[in-house]
Amino acid sequence: GFARLVQIDPDAATIVGRLLHEHRVIGEAGRQLHERLLELQSDAVMPRGLVEEAAATYLVYYRHHLAREEGELLPRIARQFSAQDWDAVQAGLDAIDDPLFGEHVDERFRELSRQISREASATG
Repeated sequence: GFARLVQIDPDAATIVGRLLHEHRVIGEAGRQLHERLLELQSDAVMPRGLVEEAAATYLVYYRHHLAREEGELLPRIARQFSAQDWDAVQAGLDAIDDPLFGEHVDERFRELSRQISREASATG
């Protein structure tokens, strides 16, 4: 979806690049939180602050990222994407298992597409 948006709207490249970088940062923050939680599960003794810090870091990054996607990227996609663009994105998603959302990612993105379409129609 990101690559298709940049093809249609080259000015989106900066936003997309920032979001892709944020995906990597969030992945690392999530990995660190997961490690802290596994350590707790194995009865490791650690200061409570380490777990709280890892959780807070992950949540702050993730919330900021979602706000950027919802505020900058999704409105741009709603303006630029045609039905054919959504079909092409869907075809690509069918072949991917998303590590965050699992095997049902296609239905989540279909619902997101429907929501964006509804909002674009209501504001258009």
